[in-house]
Amino acid sequence: DVAVHNKLGLYFVDASDTGGLKRHEWGSNSPDLHSTNHGLCVEAVCTNGHCEAYQNTVFINIGFGQFHLVGGTNANASKCPVCDHYVKPKTCAFNNCKWRWWGIQQPQEGQPPKRLSADWKVADNAYHRFKEDPNGLSRWRKLVFEAHKN
Repeated sequence: DVAVHNKLGLYFVDASDTGGLKRHEWGSNSPDLHSTNHGLCVEAVCTNGHCEAYQNTVFINIGFGQFHLVGGTNANASKCPVCDHYVKPKTCAFNNCKWRWWGIQQPQEGQPPKRLSADWKVADNAYHRFKEDPNGLSRWRKLVFEAHKN
């Protein structure tokens, strides 16, 4: 699992690694333009054996506003759009919006948590996605993404 919950948060892509954010034209290793709304899109794999999307990546359209991936009230938003079962977020992407993030990262055992944030960025009409790399995950105690219309 790329996103793993534990007592100290969630393992998720390292949003502070700007080299991990890649721009993909529509249709080139990205979802179809019509399957994602403008703003924030969360990717996950459905693990419900009775779902048509079982073991496939699903795209959860969050859109605009704040999304608390860890440490917030949006837990019910992480649902498979096909079967409505909970799915663990593995990465996220943005398109046609301005966006930023902030959070509290837990570096390693015995080290104090770090408050991190990023300035506003602009995503044009393409799929700006954080690369999933199981070796490049960070443990987050809190992680919030925010997207607004350009």
